[in-house]
Amino acid sequence: MILNISPEERLDLLYRLLLSKDPNAITLFMLHSQPNQFLTFLQSAPFHRKTRISKNDEYIVICSKVGPEDLSSIFIISLDDNYNFFCHRLPETNVDIDNIDLSLVNIRSMLGFDYHSWEISSEKYAPGITVRVQGDIIFRFIDVFRNETEFFLTLLLYRFRRIYPGIINILNSISDIKKRIRYVSERITDLSSGNISIGLEYALGRYFELIKDYIPHQVKPTKKILRILQANENRVRILLGNHRINIIGVLINSLDPELWSLFRVQDIGDTNRTIVVLRPHYATAYHDEHKTTSIFVPMSIIRIDTLNTSNLQVRRRDIDSWPMSGKINTNKILNNKYLESFGRLFL
Repeated sequence: MILNISPEERLDLLYRLLLSKDPNAITLFMLHSQPNQFLTFLQSAPFHRKTRISKNDEYIVICSKVGPEDLSSIFIISLDDNYNFFCHRLPETNVDIDNIDLSLVNIRSMLGFDYHSWEISSEKYAPGITVRVQGDIIFRFIDVFRNETEFFLTLLLYRFRRIYPGIINILNSISDIKKRIRYVSERITDLSSGNISIGLEYALGRYFELIKDYIPHQVKPTKKILRILQANENRVRILLGNHRINIIGVLINSLDPELWSLFRVQDIGDTNRTIVVLRPHYATAYHDEHKTTSIFVPMSIIRIDTLNTSNLQVRRRDIDSWPMSGKINTNKILNNKYLESFGRLFL
């Protein structure tokens, strides 16, 4: 099947073939995908009567309810960085597939990200956003800072949590406080106790009364923490699957536990890939198929992670576990042979 059409048109064609239950859909996907992506696609049971197929501006979505315990499986299909098809299997769910919102925003939410790297811009960086960098690699921004003063004031508030635990809940729940801290940070040139008190009084409003008496005693220890972070800054290299990520910062778990406990990472779990970025720069991700991707990273606290993925997703390293895959061709699949080896196609 040789088609002189653009990759986007090929994706539209695949969708039309799937809707009409045309076996050429399988051939088309096989010819324009990697083996592990094709094997994952076969798990979706695209022609089964219980399967729901939809499309939004970016993805073909296949919702299948043919797996164990009648759980729903959701498969996301689109084009990778090389314009080949990929098929991403989400974790299984017991949600009724007929009631799932398949809009682009919700699909991205289920995958676990807000923006692609090419969509992000300086004004969009904010605490809580997640950016897909390359393949299934994502950067979760726990907090974002415009400058060193904003970072210092926020770190100071982190320290106050030991005195008044509710201060972080206040900081998180009232978005205007973050905006006022940023406003103040752009106007403070001298980090004296007096200037800091004036700035935090403006930023915190009535909540300032909770911490005002402690400020003079916390400024010096907070400055010491900044010096420790600067001394521990390094080029960090992370291997995640087949991706190699290079970024400059401080790995949280390289710090003394008493120090990294200041940061809002307790609920993240594994801190092996949580990084304090002290200087804005471009981080890079390299993959032998996707090549090199760069993304601007502002001063921030981030966690490098992966998209939400089912344990049944077929990965490149799993191909050797599918000994018949090299011998299977489209005709054999369509003739309903060797289906058990492919996780059952349910034609």
